[in-house]
Amino acid sequence: MTTNRHTFLSFLSLIRIKHWTKNLLIFTPLFFHIQINNPVLFYQAVLAFLAFCMTASMIYIINDWQDRELDAQHPVKKDIRPLASGEISGKAAFSVAAILAMVTCFVLILLSSREVAGLILLYFGMNLLYTFFLKNLVFIDLLIIVAGFIIRLYVGSFATGIPLSHWILSLLSLLAFYLVLSKRQGERMAYENKRIIARKNITRYNGKTLNILLFILSITIAIVYSLYAFSPEMTNKNSLFFLTIFFVVAGLIRADYIFLIRKKAHDPTELFWKDPVLQICTLCWIATCYFMLY
Repeated sequence: MTTNRHTFLSFLSLIRIKHWTKNLLIFTPLFFHIQINNPVLFYQAVLAFLAFCMTASMIYIINDWQDRELDAQHPVKKDIRPLASGEISGKAAFSVAAILAMVTCFVLILLSSREVAGLILLYFGMNLLYTFFLKNLVFIDLLIIVAGFIIRLYVGSFATGIPLSHWILSLLSLLAFYLVLSKRQGERMAYENKRIIARKNITRYNGKTLNILLFILSITIAIVYSLYAFSPEMTNKNSLFFLTIFFVVAGLIRADYIFLIRKKAHDPTELFWKDPVLQICTLCWIATCYFMLY
């Protein structure tokens, strides 16, 4: 029984189920257009979410297979990456990827959206290029990941037929840069402190420059979100929407404290699942937005 449970957890780790939280961005257009309670549109968004999760998991499997030898030398990844640790064989991993591909095709047929199918195919192809060719190109690797976040928003928009706000696009782009730079900063600190090489190009990133960029981005996000909260687009929906600024700023301060002051090396997704303060800020922000808009 214990062995079966361990194998099941290994497969969950293989498909990076914790990272599916990033795909919740697909619901953003629906949520801020005050249509989250629309059952038809919500169903369309759920299908798009499932298709994107399956596709992202396929990419994680291919990426982990490509990086298995490097990950096997990493003090943390060698234990949490099933392919690097040998807990799951390459044959089993690619069998899972094949199943995910079939599920994705089935879900896309149900969704019947050429635009969403095209965006998911673009995301898959772009990340294949990233995995095999672009991962070690400084700055290009950042742009690929940021583009992935923007694609998530457009998938949600096309799946539901709801146009994207330029405010949402701007904020998400800034946040995506913040998240990817915070990950690089964590990898850079791990290299400086323990000579841990998470990726081949990490030595070409400068720790001080990354800290400055993170600080600038956090301030910029806070300013842009405040302008968004006070814009007619939101005040026409609820004049008190500006109260949500508190939770955004609190979350940014907490993240900056961890990355810039405590200098803790963390993957942003893993940090979210481990840090209760960030979880509380996020949940309170979502709850307050829902109360203000609905």
